[in-house]
Amino acid sequence: MPARQLWLFKFGCWASLVSAAVHLAGHVIGLQAPANAIERQLVQLASEYHMAMPGGSERSLMDFLNGFSLMFALMLATLGSVGLIVEKRGHGDPMLMLGVARAFTVATTAVLVVSVTHFFIVPTLFIAVLVVCFFCASVQAPIEPVE
Repeated sequence: MPARQLWLFKFGCWASLVSAAVHLAGHVIGLQAPANAIERQLVQLASEYHMAMPGGSERSLMDFLNGFSLMFALMLATLGSVGLIVEKRGHGDPMLMLGVARAFTVATTAVLVVSVTHFFIVPTLFIAVLVVCFFCASVQAPIEPVE
């Protein structure tokens, strides 16, 4: 894999880790204070109304949102960490690096589609950076013709 593509791959991995940290920070900071009575009631219902789940447990909508938020940060951290490990151990194997970059491109593109349709601009921009980095790293270098 050419040095420029390797750099973009590593940048994408580090950007994934930074995205996970920013998302986790937003999760820890918590919700904004409700702006009016309607928002206050919605937050109260999302937090306090529990639904019966299979297996005898009860969960609120806020429990689901918090769980998915934490899973999203964990997924981004895992993606970046695995990418850096593969890069460190396999940077001399261009086919491995190309395959991993392509798999990361497909995965982050799918996440980008979900983000565009369900999230807001900040996470969408972070994910778009990952898609661009991994896509540029996944383009195979031209093969020199043998004469």
